[in-house]
Amino acid sequence: MWAKTTYWALSETPEDAVKQALKLDGLTESAMKTSPDFKYYQKFLYKAEGVQLRSWVDDRVPPPTVWVNLGLDGVPAPETSRAFKTYVRYVEKYDKRVFKNGYEEFFPRTATDMDMHLKVWAKTNRPDA
Repeated sequence: MWAKTTYWALSETPEDAVKQALKLDGLTESAMKTSPDFKYYQKFLYKAEGVQLRSWVDDRVPPPTVWVNLGLDGVPAPETSRAFKTYVRYVEKYDKRVFKNGYEEFFPRTATDMDMHLKVWAKTNRPDA
């Protein structure tokens, strides 16, 4: 099943098609969660998210743009949302790529940018150097 979920993610298979393949289509959310195949659906979603994040990193999309793309601007207490977890995952990938490949490092320019970066750095226990 690892190969299938990876293939679906890399080929950008729509979520509905994956649900159908796993026989999760038409089920309520609670019924889906009790299905033994639900874990594969979750793995697919995680991998598909990773494909999107890798694409943004490869395209050198700056963190503030991803923040907006994920709908986090103007959200009170964004660190409790799923989108914030996705953002943290992106920033970790972005930082690794910056240091590995010598990309130009992103420096927060506004108070909002600095605030979001501080939240991420605190959450990930990022060293200051």
